[in-house]
Amino acid sequence: MDTHFPIQPLKIEENKKCIEYTSVECTKIRIEVDGDKCTGCGTCKFHCPKGGKIWIIEDTAMATNLRFCLGCIECASKCPQRAIEYIRCGTGCQ
Repeated sequence: MDTHFPIQPLKIEENKKCIEYTSVECTKIRIEVDGDKCTGCGTCKFHCPKGGKIWIIEDTAMATNLRFCLGCIECASKCPQRAIEYIRCGTGCQ
């Protein structure tokens, strides 16, 4: 297990699934999926280079294991419903 990239859940809101990932350098990544827009088509998982390790597709998509995320934002850019928001927060952010 890679201890340099721990995963910490940020929050789960109604109709949104949100995971926050913090690396050693305090760079935070959040991927939010809007449950009202997401159809569970799996396009995000298909286009993601690490899709099998990151994405779970059921009724809607959910990003997990963000330590594998390359930061390419293919998931968000290819989503036909524009349901994915990729949020990158720099060093020292809260």
